[in-house]
Amino acid sequence: GLEFLDRVLAALEGQVINLPWDVHVIDSGSTDGTWERLQRWADESPLTVHLGRIHSVEFDHGDTRNLLATRSQGDLLVFMTIFGLILMPVPLTAADSVEKKWGPHIDIKGKLGNDRSLGDIELFVPVVQDADSLFFLDLRFQYDDEDAKEGNFGVGYRQMMDGWILGGYGFYDNRESRHNNNFSQGTFGVEALNENYDGRVNVYIADNSEEKIKGVEGVGRFDYSGTSLYYNELYEKSMSGADFEVGGKLLGLDYPIVRGYAGAYYFDTSDVPSLSGPRGRVEVRFPDIFDWDGSLFEIGGEVTHDDERDTDYFLTARIRIPFGNITKAAPVSSLTPLERRMTERIQRPRRGTSMPA
Repeated sequence: GLEFLDRVLAALEGQVINLPWDVHVIDSGSTDGTWERLQRWADESPLTVHLGRIHSVEFDHGDTRNLLATRSQGDLLVFMTIFGLILMPVPLTAADSVEKKWGPHIDIKGKLGNDRSLGDIELFVPVVQDADSLFFLDLRFQYDDEDAKEGNFGVGYRQMMDGWILGGYGFYDNRESRHNNNFSQGTFGVEALNENYDGRVNVYIADNSEEKIKGVEGVGRFDYSGTSLYYNELYEKSMSGADFEVGGKLLGLDYPIVRGYAGAYYFDTSDVPSLSGPRGRVEVRFPDIFDWDGSLFEIGGEVTHDDERDTDYFLTARIRIPFGNITKAAPVSSLTPLERRMTERIQRPRRGTSMPA
């Protein structure tokens, strides 16, 4: 077998495996220089190599494999003989077979408010991931009871380090207002999360467009004021701004998980009053409902206040529907609490803001 040994050893060193691994070798009393070649390889190879030797009369295919298994500390064992890779034209790779930690899901959310109610659906899709980082798509559609519609098309990146998740994201937003006017904006945010606390900052850059409001009584007509004649028009304008929030777990409960957040927002554009004020929300989560791995049911409440819109409040409900088994993702229940937060919903409290002018 010595004539095949160098090919086998080179093939082993060519493996691409995203897991810690080592090599155990048993020589059964070879006399053709195989043992000496293995010793040189163990000293020179970048792999961790463990050598052992038995007498040729002790060799048995089953017993020798059992001996190797007792010497290994691994969870996954691959056995081969010296001829095992002769017909393999390229090195084997385990990179594509490593189980992914995070799979896709759909979030469906409803909000019942004192001034308006709305619903949205979100598709979260991991694109590239490794053991501690994730690049993903976040696609959303929203519709409210005033016939306003909005689509959000986003990408994000999250990285675990030193007990925290640091992330950033960007969205293209397009909104059709209840007056059938279209507005666009870019949304950019950064976030930091650990098992118990999190915070985020969002910046919204609007297209600064204005559109006429049509079909409203008293708008778009000529009126008299004393001896003067004037034309009454009303416009709708997009607003740029920013918001932030910080918060974390409340009550010390592991199930259900209760979280509370406080923050503030500011939006402004020309010819209309600015919007600024505080915001708060509470959410109560029930993970893995009905033992459905990766699922989530959440109820909560939100409240905002500013001088122009007064106080708005919402009762909210959300359900998460995972389909990670389609992409062979790891069971969510096997993840650590921090790893589970890698698929946390991106919070964007104010979206597609526009005001009459």
